[in-house]
Amino acid sequence: MQDENSLAVILAAGVGSRLLPLTESRAKCLVSVAGIPILGRQLAALKKAGIAEVTIVAGHCAQDVIEYCRTISEPRVTVIDNVEFRETNNMYSLYLTREKMEGRHFLLLNGDVAIRDDVIVNARSSGHTDFIVAEKGNHNLESMKIQVDQDGFIRDISKCLKEEVSYGTSIDLYSFSAQSSTILFAEIRNIIEGVKDRNQWTEVALRNILTSGKVSLRPVDVDGGAWVEVDNFEDLAEADEKFSALDYSLESYRAIFIDLDGTVYLGNTPIPGAKEFVSYLHEKDIRHFFISNNSSHGKDHYRTKLQHMGISAVADEIILSTDSLITNLLTQNIRKVFAVGTRDFVNELHSKGIECVEEGAQAVVLGYDTELTYEKLKIACLLLQQPGMPYLASHCDIVCPTEKGPIPDIGCIIALFEAATGRRPDVVFGKPDPSVIKDALERYGITPEETLLIGDRVYTDGLLAHRSGCDFACVLSGETDRPTLETVAQPPKAILKSLNSFLRESCGLSNGKALGNG
Repeated sequence: MQDENSLAVILAAGVGSRLLPLTESRAKCLVSVAGIPILGRQLAALKKAGIAEVTIVAGHCAQDVIEYCRTISEPRVTVIDNVEFRETNNMYSLYLTREKMEGRHFLLLNGDVAIRDDVIVNARSSGHTDFIVAEKGNHNLESMKIQVDQDGFIRDISKCLKEEVSYGTSIDLYSFSAQSSTILFAEIRNIIEGVKDRNQWTEVALRNILTSGKVSLRPVDVDGGAWVEVDNFEDLAEADEKFSALDYSLESYRAIFIDLDGTVYLGNTPIPGAKEFVSYLHEKDIRHFFISNNSSHGKDHYRTKLQHMGISAVADEIILSTDSLITNLLTQNIRKVFAVGTRDFVNELHSKGIECVEEGAQAVVLGYDTELTYEKLKIACLLLQQPGMPYLASHCDIVCPTEKGPIPDIGCIIALFEAATGRRPDVVFGKPDPSVIKDALERYGITPEETLLIGDRVYTDGLLAHRSGCDFACVLSGETDRPTLETVAQPPKAILKSLNSFLRESCGLSNGKALGNG
């Protein structure tokens, strides 16, 4: 139940320059952590703790903050626009709340801290009114640390405190009684109105009144409650993993589909943690499949490639976009095609009784052709101009990730044919077409709800999971970068730097031992 006299302030005016370009046109507090804006997580935590009214001081992209807060029914939210945010710091933002907060009990948060919704509840039940929430024993060099005296009161707060005198790292969650807030705002007035310094951190004023003994605040240990101050992309990656809704134990899944290019390896270089993760799946007897849109090779190639990386796989565990293409050709009784593809692609077609010809072709089929010649392009374009000629493509990937960067994939060839003939494929197979995993699911009686798909592309892997009804974990080791995930309609269930970090979260295998740099 909310206390009508309970108040909170969130300081959220800054640009968040270390998160550019993500924050170029987005307020830092509206950056999502595991699919939910940081501000949304804070407001949910305040509501759960019984806070009735919240004042947010915005600045950069303030209108977006205002629009977002209109979607929040509880707690009541007022937004103050610090129009001078570029020339001031967060002490000035707090100064702008003085008419409402001075002399009243309130909580203070910085708008870039993602917190679990029970953190504030636990802090308010500590029995203290004046406190700073901190992670005891944590000594983060870039964060504010607090020093506690022998009587249990906080006597200093500073980034420069040495580890031997530090209680722990502040999580930027403060509580001030009516008396303490009067003293705090008096010091803020002295700095801003007296000294004429509007470019200071709130903690400067707080330190002044702590070290002078004017206020007595207690430390409250976060006690294992999840929190991350999101200053840069490393912090954001940590927060995405920590706050993910994914069941990292994998106990709720009967099947795991793992993308290859960009997820297990880049070119011929294995991604750290991939081998160990697959070994874990084997140990837990969790059924898994390797799935790739790359139709430039056959299953034997991928099985051998994985084997050289220490990953065992049988043919039935490897699913290629070519599989769905072949199934469709056989269903349509098409046995002769002109193939724009590699020798391996042609061999896969031959192995299923489909002949590759120039004369008498019943369809043009397009694969990822790393052996492309102008002659193939010419013949295919002429055939595609014949009325009624079927045109099928194995998949839609625009680029293929490699160790040195992305290179053109089939999507670029599709664009070339469209420019030359005005035609796009009648049917595109592979991810994100749900048929690519349908046979495997039906074969083992597995439902999409029991399935997790791990991949590096939102427009193939992520869309496949959405269309199929599977959970999706996006790894950032391939094509997709973190800013892109702010724009997707269906956020992933989890965002992970790589399978290495997935392994660390799901299996607890790090134990202080490095698993690589992924």
